[in-house]
Amino acid sequence: CRVTAYEKAKSYWLISPRINVTLRFLVTDLESLQQLSDCIRNDGNSSFLNLHLIGCDNVKNSLEIVLRLLKSVSLLGLEYDGKNAKNMHKLLESMNNNQNLGTLKVNSTCIRFNAEEKVNLEQISLKGLNMDQLRILPVSGLGKSLAQNRSLTRLSLANGSPTKGEFEDLTNSLCVNSTLKYLGLRNHFADLGTEACEMVGRIIMTNRSLVELDLSENKMNDEGANLICAGLRKNDCLKKLFLDENNIGPLSCVALADSLRSNSALTQLSLATNIIGCVGSKALATVLKENRTLTEVDLTSNRIGDEGAIELAKSLVRNSSLRTLTLWKNRITCDGAKYLAAALLHNKRLSTLTLYGNNISDNGTIILAKSLKVQTCLKELWLAGNNIGHGVHALSNVLASNNTVEVLVLHSNRLLADGAESIADMLAVNNTIRKLYIGFNNIRSEGAGYIAEALKKNTGLIELNIGANSFGAEGAMSISDALKENNTLSILNMWDNNIGDEGAICIGEALSDNTSLEDLYLNNNEIGDTGTEAIADGLLMNESLTRLNFAGNETDGAFSELASALAGNHTLKVLDCSCMPIGVEGAAAIAKGLRDNTGLHYLLLRSCQIDEEGCQYLAENLVYNETLDVLDLSISSPYEEFASEISPDIASRFAKLKTCFVRHELNYPHTLDFNPDQSGFCEM
Repeated sequence: CRVTAYEKAKSYWLISPRINVTLRFLVTDLESLQQLSDCIRNDGNSSFLNLHLIGCDNVKNSLEIVLRLLKSVSLLGLEYDGKNAKNMHKLLESMNNNQNLGTLKVNSTCIRFNAEEKVNLEQISLKGLNMDQLRILPVSGLGKSLAQNRSLTRLSLANGSPTKGEFEDLTNSLCVNSTLKYLGLRNHFADLGTEACEMVGRIIMTNRSLVELDLSENKMNDEGANLICAGLRKNDCLKKLFLDENNIGPLSCVALADSLRSNSALTQLSLATNIIGCVGSKALATVLKENRTLTEVDLTSNRIGDEGAIELAKSLVRNSSLRTLTLWKNRITCDGAKYLAAALLHNKRLSTLTLYGNNISDNGTIILAKSLKVQTCLKELWLAGNNIGHGVHALSNVLASNNTVEVLVLHSNRLLADGAESIADMLAVNNTIRKLYIGFNNIRSEGAGYIAEALKKNTGLIELNIGANSFGAEGAMSISDALKENNTLSILNMWDNNIGDEGAICIGEALSDNTSLEDLYLNNNEIGDTGTEAIADGLLMNESLTRLNFAGNETDGAFSELASALAGNHTLKVLDCSCMPIGVEGAAAIAKGLRDNTGLHYLLLRSCQIDEEGCQYLAENLVYNETLDVLDLSISSPYEEFASEISPDIASRFAKLKTCFVRHELNYPHTLDFNPDQSGFCEM
């Protein structure tokens, strides 16, 4: 039951009593919630507990138990999911004079309070308040409390829709507040125009506690950005400023650069997805020559071109503070790369250079490679999507003796097998590189063979992405042989390589021997029943794998073997079998496996043709499972054949499960989304 989950969390405190623990609790009935509340109240370590409550709105009177708990114990943080405006109102109002809660995050779907439901938070003692997505913004009361509040340090109001008067109240309070460190106003005042920008400029000018400010997606344009800059000129405490997606042009970027001349506090500046062009980048470059505080600048997608890159390169020669420069998707060619390479010969501080999505081509790569012979501080080099072919030979030759670069990103180029051979030769002698991304390079089976041989010798690489390289079963065989010898690689991404059953059989055999692999991506590989059986056999023997992405494969009759693997494997925590024809029989088999499984926490079965009968099998067997946290049965498209809501009876049975949160809505936001760069699931 849920109390067992709390006791499990408590065991961590007994070992290390100062560790912070997050406990996610699905509220299904008052009795279990009251039991959990009593456990927390009777325990002495609640100040290290972050409590995430899901589904309170669905159980009548549950909020009263939560409010009583908040009055009697000190929690590190509370995250509350709800869709009921009255419940939200009660929860926020209860924060008045509450001295026992550290942070509060409320999740909802764009609720706005009625006029009579204005929340008056006069004496809140919270250190963090996150109200993203709510569109409730009770700033009339919040403004008054912020003016005198001495505890709140983080406030997030993203995606709000305040009136002019509400935003003015908030501004006035923030001008005198002396404790707030972080303020998130992403897409918050976009509809208020330049008047809101003037107010924000006033906040920046007068507030002396804010160190991080997110103003992204507010449609401020040049006129509004200039007002922000006016405040920045007189600010001496703000360290991080995000101005992404604001349609900021060259002229306002010039004003921003001018404000940086008198600002000696800012360390991180993000202007991603604006239109500053070469004129704006030149203005920033001029400032960077003398600036000694900025350590990270992001100019992603700003159309700076070669001219802008050249000016930035010149600034790097004299700059001694910048650590990260992001120039993703900026139309930079070999000409710009040549100047950046020359700058690297002199710069001794830059550790991350991102040129993703430009067109530096082979000549630009060769020139950059030469600079790495001398450069001794660059740790991450992102060159994906740059039309690189034979230029990788020069880069690999230099990296063979380089002992500083740890992350190399080369996916979406045209390396082919010849380029893979050069990279493999480098990997055989280089143990400094920790992460290598070479997906989408058409290296085929020959190239995969070269990489595999290198893996047998390499002892430094922990993550390898070779997805979408068309190496088929033959390439998979080579990689599997390497996995039997390599004991350092922990993340392997082989998605979309058409390895089929033959390749999967080899990977399954390798899983039986390998002891280091933790994350494996085999999604979209045309693996059928025979291959699935082999992977299942490997899982039964493997004791290291914690994540397996098997989505989009073609098996339709080997789910009993997969279920047996689930019953016998106790280390796998995340399994994705989405977009597979699982159907009723497959669901029944998997349900039996889940009955005895004691390790899996997340099971994703999106768009798997599981109908009412299949859901019934799952509901019946999950009663006996005490570890699964999330079962995702959502459907990706409302036009799919099986895109029908399950019956209220089955939905009710899912809701009564004591440990598992089941998603079955159409188009439900994914818990584990796919990363477009790695085609793997992101961290929770």
